[in-house]
Amino acid sequence: MKIAQKIFVGLFVACMSIVLVPQVYSQPFGEEITVLNDTPTFDVAGLEVITADGPVVLGQTINEDREPKISILNNGSTSVFWVNRGGSHHVNGVDASGNIIFPTITDDAGIDVIVDVNTGSNTNWTLDKADRVQGGFLVAATWQFGTLTGSSAVVPSTVIDDWGIREDDGQGHGFFKLFDDQFQATTPDPISISQFSAGHREWDCCWLSDGKFVIATVARGHPYAADPDFPDGGQDIGLINIFNSDGTRFKDEFFVSDDLTGQQNDMRLGALANGFVCIYMDNKSSAGGASSNKGVIFDNDGNKVKDFVATDEATGINVNWMDAGGGNTFVTVHNVSGPADVGLPDSMVGQAMILARVWNDQGEPITPFIAVTQHDDRRSVSRERCAMAANGSFVITWHDGLADLIDMTQSVVARVFKVDGTPVTDAFVAHPLPEFLDPDTGESSGGGDPGEAIPAITNDRLSIAWGSRAVPGKGYGTRDAVVMSFTNPAEDTASESWSLY
Repeated sequence: MKIAQKIFVGLFVACMSIVLVPQVYSQPFGEEITVLNDTPTFDVAGLEVITADGPVVLGQTINEDREPKISILNNGSTSVFWVNRGGSHHVNGVDASGNIIFPTITDDAGIDVIVDVNTGSNTNWTLDKADRVQGGFLVAATWQFGTLTGSSAVVPSTVIDDWGIREDDGQGHGFFKLFDDQFQATTPDPISISQFSAGHREWDCCWLSDGKFVIATVARGHPYAADPDFPDGGQDIGLINIFNSDGTRFKDEFFVSDDLTGQQNDMRLGALANGFVCIYMDNKSSAGGASSNKGVIFDNDGNKVKDFVATDEATGINVNWMDAGGGNTFVTVHNVSGPADVGLPDSMVGQAMILARVWNDQGEPITPFIAVTQHDDRRSVSRERCAMAANGSFVITWHDGLADLIDMTQSVVARVFKVDGTPVTDAFVAHPLPEFLDPDTGESSGGGDPGEAIPAITNDRLSIAWGSRAVPGKGYGTRDAVVMSFTNPAEDTASESWSLY
């Protein structure tokens, strides 16, 4: 064993106290980084599956199912919201026993679940987030103004930029609806996410501990008086919207930062015990400066508590995704090429790999970078996503280019961790291999080649949604919305000490 792999530099205690750590990679105390190229399926990895017959097909039409978002409700149901390229958005899911909520959606000319018409086309931005207080969930999407003809969606009269434009037919306008835990809408009409902005994209949302919820968005292509360098310094600007539990606005829409030089991108939100965290890309490249991930801690009322830098100073590693579950921590995910001279096994240096890191509610990292992926066989990894439960356990999912040795297509891979970042499982394929069997031949239906997999997790449950190309009955082509649900193997989140390599 290398000397660097034997150095013990600190303990990470159960109370999650702040520890100064070097910028290196980690595994549990007393263990080395485990190289594992033979990625097992979920059953071999020991997960208890709730959707016992494999992936549940939520939607299957000729058109593409895109951008699924997912949440797990207080009653154990899993809601999935997605856009169908035929001109509509849909809600479906599975209950606590793994049974489908609504029959598989097959209508190519279906009615949009938010704006109540078929719009004929759709943008890519969707949201789905569970309300931990009242038990329901919200869904949101964006539409170009011209596609909303005949719908009940109304752009507020206060939405206007400095050019006097209020109708966006480029990036579109964001609207949301609220649903109860029986998947029934509780707000009859779609509600605008914004008070004055338009051109919504690159967004996220979270529900707060006091029952309010937050939607952060990037507004693109519109000048506002507060933006000092539009358009030369960039045309993307980050905004925060806070709502009461019934969907009424709690606070005026406001900018994520006092420094709007350049532009803000990739807004990520997570709920904390007494507020929320927002991480975004502070992109100053078009303004002649450097770019880095910035973060802001807010209280439940949207008052700023603290600014912090989320890009790692020593390595330059940026944040690709982030989530928090309403506790005192949040998790970030990073897609990197394995660096040399940090204690990685030689065979992992230069590999495409995914890292994670746990932070406290003051925006301070409390773990080193955690090696999530385990391979050294040059496989591709992409679409890294994360979700965190209220107890601090978390799951990372990604698209893996070499885990499916049957159909040789990409597959959905995941790994689950305790609150302190110690892994509970090895990386595992989150669906059967083959993903589906042809009912006539009993052979593989072609391999799933997933689109846009994304997870959700609670203290006792884990669910993952994606778009599959392998659903029998249509032939290999456009993706269909599917979901699988498991028990959370990290329900017991007792912390362990660490050895850092």
